[in-house]
Amino acid sequence: MNIKLVFIIIVLCYYESIFSQSSQQIDINNINARINTKGFLFGDPSGSTPGFEAPKNSGIHSINASNLWMGNSTNIAASTFGLITDYSSGPLNTNTAATSQVTQITYDKVWKVTKTEIDYHIGVKTGTIIDPSYSTPTSITTWPAHGDLSQNYSFYLAPYVDVNSDNFYDPNDGDYPKIKGHMATFTIYNDFTNHPLSGGQNIGVEIHQMVYAFGCISDDALNNTIFVEYKVINRSSNSYPDFHFGVFSDISIGNPYNEYVQCDVERNCYYQFNDNSTDTDTGGLLGYGDYHPTQGVLILSGPWMDADGNDNQAFLNPNGLGFGDGLVDNERLGMTSFMHNTGATGSYLGSPSTASQFHGIMNSYWVDNTYLRYRGLGHSSNFEFNTPSKFAYPGSSDPTGYGTSYVPYLSWSKDNSPITPADNKSVGSLGPVTLDPGSVQTIELAYVFAQNTNITGVQAGKDLFIQYVDHIKGLYSNGSLDCTMITNIETKKEENKIELYPNPTSDIITLVLPVSNMISKINLIDNLGRTVYINTINNNETQINLEKFAKGVYTLLIKTNDKVITKKIVKE
Repeated sequence: MNIKLVFIIIVLCYYESIFSQSSQQIDINNINARINTKGFLFGDPSGSTPGFEAPKNSGIHSINASNLWMGNSTNIAASTFGLITDYSSGPLNTNTAATSQVTQITYDKVWKVTKTEIDYHIGVKTGTIIDPSYSTPTSITTWPAHGDLSQNYSFYLAPYVDVNSDNFYDPNDGDYPKIKGHMATFTIYNDFTNHPLSGGQNIGVEIHQMVYAFGCISDDALNNTIFVEYKVINRSSNSYPDFHFGVFSDISIGNPYNEYVQCDVERNCYYQFNDNSTDTDTGGLLGYGDYHPTQGVLILSGPWMDADGNDNQAFLNPNGLGFGDGLVDNERLGMTSFMHNTGATGSYLGSPSTASQFHGIMNSYWVDNTYLRYRGLGHSSNFEFNTPSKFAYPGSSDPTGYGTSYVPYLSWSKDNSPITPADNKSVGSLGPVTLDPGSVQTIELAYVFAQNTNITGVQAGKDLFIQYVDHIKGLYSNGSLDCTMITNIETKKEENKIELYPNPTSDIITLVLPVSNMISKINLIDNLGRTVYINTINNNETQINLEKFAKGVYTLLIKTNDKVITKKIVKE
């Protein structure tokens, strides 16, 4: 290594130690989720400790780790939990599908930005907010919008809004990150490694990952969900047939050793839940007691199906998108397989350790290379029907027999199986597709937590989980995945009658609502998405003293007798 390169690396390491952050927290709603570089979600990779705290500030966790798998029987990239992974940080050279040590160091970072920061930035740059002391947050100025063209990286990386359409990201011109939700993280990684986990060959993929959430006290489902969007780009010159994507989740609901698995084929999700006994503390992990939650993963959209010139009908993929809608080649696959394992050494339930085993799990094969059979334990050692199945424990969610060669069978769940509760890991998969050179696939997920704190037992959490899933699916399919949309003209007129004065203010602000909307609760949210003030009141006029708060823009969430209204306040 030459002296110049050493110097560059030292300088980059120095600046990374100041500005870089290899993990961030998504904590704007009822969940506090840790997001790491290299695609490692929700846990601490250095200690394999959980990092999906639900509810927030409870100290209890429902997920240990979750990661994306992808590939075919020879070219596989995967990550489970811990530091051993097939991924490294940063984009790939568009000519060679390789990267450099300098690039890996530069991009070993998770960027985080909130909608509040963006809204304030827009207000200042458009002149609607007068703030001579405004300094653009580093979350906006350092947004990785562009790659280094001189090193043959893609010029366009992180999404942004180009206000003056000059094709260059410049916050001084008013440009800003284009995010989803009210708080989002963004990171870029690739599989340019020796693949120490799977032993598979390099694929040459670059992944752009956005994790986001909505701060929605008015919507319990959104308030208990973390969303993930993966944009997977094949930077190599190779075409990969029989390519699958797998969503690995080490769901650990409090005490992780008393859990069952299940999937819902029609709803396009999988989930885990406890047995009915009290979820006690164990090994330093807090349990959920008698109010058992359900934690699951909802697949909102999967990869594009290979073009075949047809409008493929719904029975070919009943949980996909675009099937049987009259349009040609717009189909996106839903979940095509669901498997689980406990990591038991020497067992068919063991963790995969070779490329063929990782690929096999995404094709409904156990690690001993036997196919999943229907009912019983689903293994050749214990089954009811010697029929290959795509889905383990689908309950009664596959009435058309999609997972059993279109021959419907009896319901299959833990209630009619000798399965015992364990520390289960789940994998929901999507495929096969052909990943051609330059092709882009997008996967969108929702991690849904559901706990009914009014009813003890397991069933209440399961029922609530299904309600949340149906609600989120409805919002997504209608293009209304948000919690501040105005759906009624009269509601909008009523909101316009709200008196909020003076605004901007340096101390006291007065809030008055029409008599028809009695105020019951007020939350004040700062530009980092944190709740800094809560007040429960029973009248239509209240005053808030902002004197002790820092200058900036705050979001006021006003809960009335029939709705939640948001307003912006500027503290001078």
